[in-house]
Amino acid sequence: MKFQCPTAILSENISLAQKAVSIKSPFPVLTGILFTADETTNTITLASTDLQMSIETSFPAEVIESGSAVLSSKFLGDIIKKLPETNLMLEYLPAEGKCVIRYGSSELAVATYRPDEFPKNEEIIDGESFYISGEEFSTYIKQVLFATGTDESRPVFTGVLFEIVGQELRLVASDTHRLAFRKAFIKREDPGKNINVIIPSRTLHEAVRIFGMNEEILIRISEGQVEFRGNGVKLTSRLIEGQFPNYQQVIPTTFKSNLLINKKYFLDSLERAVLLPRDKDKTPVAKFYLEKERMIMTSQSESGSIREEIPISLDGEEFTVAFNTRYLIDVLRVLENEEIYLSLTGPLNPGVVKPVGDENYLCLVLPVRPS
Repeated sequence: MKFQCPTAILSENISLAQKAVSIKSPFPVLTGILFTADETTNTITLASTDLQMSIETSFPAEVIESGSAVLSSKFLGDIIKKLPETNLMLEYLPAEGKCVIRYGSSELAVATYRPDEFPKNEEIIDGESFYISGEEFSTYIKQVLFATGTDESRPVFTGVLFEIVGQELRLVASDTHRLAFRKAFIKREDPGKNINVIIPSRTLHEAVRIFGMNEEILIRISEGQVEFRGNGVKLTSRLIEGQFPNYQQVIPTTFKSNLLINKKYFLDSLERAVLLPRDKDKTPVAKFYLEKERMIMTSQSESGSIREEIPISLDGEEFTVAFNTRYLIDVLRVLENEEIYLSLTGPLNPGVVKPVGDENYLCLVLPVRPS
């Protein structure tokens, strides 16, 4: 393998590939990035995997000799960032087990692993696929991703449910204390088959970072795997096994009280309340006393307290309810609407946050029992 390309292009693609590198794998080859040079197409492809998620990224280069090599991800990524902006020449010397990188009149050598030991990334040929714009994908995923759980003993809650019926995509995430739901409409090649899969939150986090600015993303789902494609990059991931609970049965359909609130005013008040110093293991709680035209919010800790009056328009009963302050902040931060509805079924029953003018999104939050 021998090729040359600009430093910036190589550095950018290495950074992409590093997102799937296994840092602490017992298999040394997984800590590297597989380079494949194709003289016919003058293309370099970088591949990485941690056996759960894989990334491939391709870019044009002047390929002098086709071939493959696996280079140490961390050292290579660090050293490339320190090299001058020039045309780099990379040459793999298999007999010596190293890759030589030449820049100007200087050079350095990087140890390599055997490319035949690198796992093959199986191509998803069959499966259901659809297209979505990068901007919409990024917005929709961020609106549910915050609600995923971190308890690995309950894996179905550590990912996002992708439920597809016809041309309708439903995204659901829950950590059992809150649930975020987003409905969207997609371009699907064959809308005949319904889909119900759970994609790991880490996979979606990286997919947003990689594809969020793309004009269009192709998402393909098959048995046990999901694949994202766009702008010469492919991300493949295993799906989470298991059945996501019936989320529809926990979403209330009738309410005792509906509050219309200015989102920014509400969010600013919550963000001030959450700043009260408290022990790390104690949940920040805000109490809300409902009145017709105002909501009195109070919060306290060992170090202080806060009381604020928030203007609202209340339709329904007046009562007191308490919520985890961070849960409300999380959902308000991902909404762009000026006003939101907070719909309540009682002081000890779930509350539902909805953006005004958008019937396709909601976030359910369980209350905290007031002390």
